[in-house]
Amino acid sequence: MSKEPQTIDTVWKAAAYGDFDVLTRLAGADPSLLHAPDDQGFYALQWAALNNRVAVLTYLLGAGCAVDVADASRQTPLHWAAVRGSVPAAETLLRAGADLAARDSRGYTVAHVAAQYGQAGLLHHLALRWGADLDAPDADGRTPLHWAAYKGHADALRLLLFTGSAAARPDAEGCTPLHWAAIRGNAEACTLLLQGGAGECLAAADATGATPSQLAAEKGHRVLGLTLADARVHDGPPPALGTLAGTWASFLLATCGLGLASPALQAGSWGQICVACRIVRPLRAKHCGVTGRCIECYDHYCPWVGNVIGRGNRAFFLTFLWLELGSVTAAMAVAVARLHSNLAQPRPGHGPATLVWPVVFVVADAFLLLSIAALALAQTNQIAKNITTNELANWHRYKYLHAADGEFLNPFDRGWKANCAEVCCAAQRPRSQYVLEGGEDSVSLLGSAGGKLDAMV
Repeated sequence: MSKEPQTIDTVWKAAAYGDFDVLTRLAGADPSLLHAPDDQGFYALQWAALNNRVAVLTYLLGAGCAVDVADASRQTPLHWAAVRGSVPAAETLLRAGADLAARDSRGYTVAHVAAQYGQAGLLHHLALRWGADLDAPDADGRTPLHWAAYKGHADALRLLLFTGSAAARPDAEGCTPLHWAAIRGNAEACTLLLQGGAGECLAAADATGATPSQLAAEKGHRVLGLTLADARVHDGPPPALGTLAGTWASFLLATCGLGLASPALQAGSWGQICVACRIVRPLRAKHCGVTGRCIECYDHYCPWVGNVIGRGNRAFFLTFLWLELGSVTAAMAVAVARLHSNLAQPRPGHGPATLVWPVVFVVADAFLLLSIAALALAQTNQIAKNITTNELANWHRYKYLHAADGEFLNPFDRGWKANCAEVCCAAQRPRSQYVLEGGEDSVSLLGSAGGKLDAMV
């Protein structure tokens, strides 16, 4: 059954639906309606802001409507624009002089409202363009981070942690953002908070004496409660770099300081924020949980060499694998030759029992040889295609590896010669990029790597 069209017969409906003709006609008949609330106590400027009607906003402001007009709850049009993350509407209001620090009856600023609705784009715009305070408490002592954690808005959480919001601040009830995320059972929010420095909150008690793990269990989130309790037991500082890096490799810190102006954030790629390192990761970078660092062009962490394989040392790692394969092959050849010699011409005192350990060695060496050969061939194939182990295993998580139809697409493959040159001569190549643009036939990479990003050399 088709829905009947909405009858637009008031200035408030006209503002909400963006019907400029009806709005101007009704305003011409009675200009005072533009400044009056509707039956619910809301103003035309608020309805226009909520629905991102920039043309209507411009008209109403030009007609003399107060930019900070407030309803009964003291919410202004800027608060309403934050509900749906209407950046153009918010920018129009702010340029007209809207009060960015205005608070409603509960002490909510526009940042609180944006965080409650997960509007990371608006939060980013307010911080970058207008220097908004994204860590101000409301009347109950809760910051936008508290609300983003409670609502489970991961993107807003990443941005707020990146901008320096206090991850361990308690509210009036003694609850930190981790407490509120645990109450709602938001596992991803809990993970982000712990990565962002809320580890000390695992043992923090609220006004009732409950810790985050206890609150999660009480609210029926048993698995999350057990996970938080286990994290509390094993909580500690990140591993020291010196204990993990191999003697043949080291970390190189790349600093550029793009911050909020990063092309990735301006493109809305919130997943590229690392809340642990407080940087915006370029494409292909990943935070290594073992080393506690973001690695440029992350491939994998190799316990064999005790180091991360990334942009600067993939060629060295591949060389190591082929040299190791050669040495293992040579060892097996020598062992097989010796066994064949002993079997063909037995020597006195060298019975069958003396051949047990050489046979064990050959069998073990064969398994090792197959493993190294598989790894060496896989790494060679990946380098020739300019793809990493991490990207192959988790390509479904990275939008830049998705074609228009959702299938796998490698935009970095430029032919095996160019691919090998890029990996083998990483020091001479441009740093990793932030934004990928273009289609399957034309690829353009924008931006440059920066922040606390480690490249393997």
